Amino acid sequence: MYANKIYSSIIASTTVTCNTISGSNRGSCTYPWGTQAPVELPIQRPQIESWEAAATAGGVITQAECSSHLEGDGTYEYTYIINSSRNLGPVEIQCDLSIEGALDPGDAPTITLMGPVWAKGNIDIEGYLTIRVDPSISGQGLSMVMIADNPSDLINSSTIDVKDDNPVFEGAGVNSWIMLLSENNGASLGTISEAIEVQDGATGEVILYARLGDILLMNNTSAREVTGYKITLANSANITYQSGLQNALFTSGPGGSWTIQDWKEGQ
Repeated sequence: MYANKIYSSIIASTTVTCNTISGSNRGSCTYPWGTQAPVELPIQRPQIESWEAAATAGGVITQAECSSHLEGDGTYEYTYIINSSRNLGPVEIQCDLSIEGALDPGDAPTITLMGPVWAKGNIDIEGYLTIRVDPSISGQGLSMVMIADNPSDLINSSTIDVKDDNPVFEGAGVNSWIMLLSENNGASLGTISEAIEVQDGATGEVILYARLGDILLMNNTSAREVTGYKITLANSANITYQSGLQNALFTSGPGGSWTIQDWKEGQ
């Protein structure tokens, strides 16, 4: 257990590194925390913008192609709805994105990610379904990213919500994941909004990333890696770390710690 302050926790490890501990099954810290130098998160805005550019280059779904819904305040909300098996990406979606699965696991659709997906709004995923990396890139160790980023509203929009009936995320071979990335910045501004919320049994090769927001994991949720401004775990949530983000390669560019020193045109 390694944290600056620990409150109200049941700690299984024999080594506890902290400065303050209270209300827990251990009364003191085995080792002091010490001074930790801050480090940048592994994926910064320039990398995210490069993924968004790659998504836009693949095609744009305009607001006119989205379904509209009249809200109680007289405004309209627009949502692009996917409820059957199909390929998706690279693409920019100029509204919310809703991926709706089936009520029966035998009818679960499969969404195959062919490139980065950028929703300029919220992303909602629910029901029995599978979201997978294009199987044709199996063996290349490539991953895919789905981004919720509404530049006009990073507090109440730009969220990702995954819930209900065990949605499954599949990579393509070894070292292949799907990253759900939210640019919601509510937590960094002190609001109670969630950037990413995953609950009720979501499983598979999924990485969650919210550099300025809170990531809430609930119930029987499982994730391979979670990186955020703030992380909240509830009930039986489980994080099984398998790879650092610096080792994950995405189809539109390198991982966060990789840079291109030079390039040349091949013959």
